[in-house]
Amino acid sequence: MRIPGHRQGGFTMVGLIFWAILLAMGGLLAVKVLPVYTEYMSIRKAVQSIKDSGASTVADVRRGFEKQTQVEYGIQSITAQDLEVSVNGSDVRISYAYDREVPLFGPVLLLFRFSGSSR
Repeated sequence: MRIPGHRQGGFTMVGLIFWAILLAMGGLLAVKVLPVYTEYMSIRKAVQSIKDSGASTVADVRRGFEKQTQVEYGIQSITAQDLEVSVNGSDVRISYAYDREVPLFGPVLLLFRFSGSSR
């Protein structure tokens, strides 16, 4: 029974297909981007744990990062040689910067530039 002046609502087939495509593209983007950010968080955590462990030389920092990458298999974009380590007395500062390209489809890719340092 139709009520006069009341408009019926709902999705049309075209609207449903539009939203399905939009959701699929968002899901694809999330699947491609999420591992990049989890790797960045792992690198950040590894650098901070090396700093907190009391490493006092460049060799100690690099050795500690190599051990962290053996435990955390998700770290592949950066190596111990890519770390910039500065020692000023008892203060050790560990910095890093790297780029990561994520191909989406065809010639389209996303470029992420990450950088950080120990606190």
